[in-house]
Amino acid sequence: MPPHALEKESAGERRCADREVWLTERRRRIASVSLLILVASLLYAWGIRWGLPSAEGWAADEIVPSDVLEAMRRSFTNGWHTRYPPLHYYLLAVVYRAVFFLFGSQTPLTDPSAPIYAVLFIAGRCLSLLMAAGVVLVVYRCARLLADHSGALVAAALVAFLPGMAYYAKLANLDVPYMFWWSLSLLFQIRSFAHHRRRDYLLFAVFAALALGTKDQAYGLYVLIVPMLVVSRYFHIESRSRPGALLQAVFGRDLWLAGLAGAAVLVAIHNPFGNPSGCLSHFEAIIASAHDFRVFDRGPRGYLGLFIDTARSLDFAMGGSALVLGAAGAIHLLKPRRDLAPRLSLLVSIVSYGIFFLGVILYCYDRFVLPVAVILSIGSGRLFAASVRAKSAVRLPMLAWIAATIVFALGRVITLDLVMANDSRRSVRSWLEDVASDKKIATIGPPIMLPNLAGFAAKNIVPSVNRLRRMRPDCLVINSDYVGYVESGDSSPGFFTRLDRGEAGYCLTRRFRYSPPLDLLDLDDDRRIGISNLAKINPLMRIYQPCESGGVMR
Repeated sequence: MPPHALEKESAGERRCADREVWLTERRRRIASVSLLILVASLLYAWGIRWGLPSAEGWAADEIVPSDVLEAMRRSFTNGWHTRYPPLHYYLLAVVYRAVFFLFGSQTPLTDPSAPIYAVLFIAGRCLSLLMAAGVVLVVYRCARLLADHSGALVAAALVAFLPGMAYYAKLANLDVPYMFWWSLSLLFQIRSFAHHRRRDYLLFAVFAALALGTKDQAYGLYVLIVPMLVVSRYFHIESRSRPGALLQAVFGRDLWLAGLAGAAVLVAIHNPFGNPSGCLSHFEAIIASAHDFRVFDRGPRGYLGLFIDTARSLDFAMGGSALVLGAAGAIHLLKPRRDLAPRLSLLVSIVSYGIFFLGVILYCYDRFVLPVAVILSIGSGRLFAASVRAKSAVRLPMLAWIAATIVFALGRVITLDLVMANDSRRSVRSWLEDVASDKKIATIGPPIMLPNLAGFAAKNIVPSVNRLRRMRPDCLVINSDYVGYVESGDSSPGFFTRLDRGEAGYCLTRRFRYSPPLDLLDLDDDRRIGISNLAKINPLMRIYQPCESGGVMR
């Protein structure tokens, strides 16, 4: 065989071997990402029936089936509105139609006690679960643009095991859905700053509009990104020294097409022409709510307090170790290199969000910082990838730090799932079924804070000693968190003080609260009340019985 033929055969064998190595590596990457998403999804599905069956569930701000059914009845027009944008209501309506088709039910459904109502509840929550799994996958893709596979996998794991993600993934709240659309826009934001292609501009604008059409607060993530994209586009132009370069960057057709596409999507979502009064009422409602919950005043002291509150919320949302790692990752994102613009845009999103959303509403909940946690996690993944590649003494400590952080984050999510699956209100209902199924029961507080007592002779009463004496229930059920809200508000605290003293004729006979084997979340910390919906899980429930009964219902 001629020498050149041997060379061709050898080159062909090398190409085949390289392709086989590439395919093997690709399969390994797909398997690891799929395993992460599977584990996360199983954790998200654990406790997905929390608060059910019920007309409203136990989660604050959850979109309940009756709200969507009412919107469907009105065809999302005739003045229909909520303080949230309508996109996710549209998606839930599609899911509900599928449920009705499968189960042969007809709309409208007016009875929350019907079995199909619980199915609708679960279907809406399953949509959130799928979108949460999508967030994990998209975060991996975002981080993969800035780091290798191991770094991207670390970033995705840190996001997957955020307690806030695990909580909202099993509920029909809007936090996970808007995060899903925003993460997709973030993917094309990174690509836009890297390549400045029309396709990336268009997809960035469309997904940003979908995020805004799901939850208005997403606007804060984009305010500074748009002018930064124009500046980056200018520096991307090879012949920017010519006079028309700046005009091309500002008035380039690609950017304007993307802006028009995003605007068209927003108009289609809000439907101002088909539902003008509802659209106007929505924006009036969100403007009012921005003032109703304000905690801090404008000025240096107020902004400092907001910053401290935001840092505290981030610490709870991510965990201390992950937050420190994220801060180090954010610094690493600023490391000068040729691809600085895509990385810098991530940090500008955080600054934009802080100034134009948190700085406007002047209060912070832990769910508000979830986008910040995602970006910091991407920075952590990039830092990890760089540390692993480095042939230095930091490699092993970084590996140990990342491993411990992810294990701790996983433990926090498992703690969350345990307390949701064993919520104290379930224990109260089980106890009442055993000892008081035929007794007269009174409850105090909003139904969203209480056990589901359908089938019991239960009545919700106002906190009044006279009302309690007139009813003379065999059992009084109270959520201690509600006591805290009332005593810190305008209502008189006299009732609960007198009740605990025995002056109302009732004595405390039972307390219910599940204690996990290892509590890594500390949800019973009173400082969480009011700033985190997670603190509403597994509340301390109190059972009072007539003192003369001696607490016989045991």
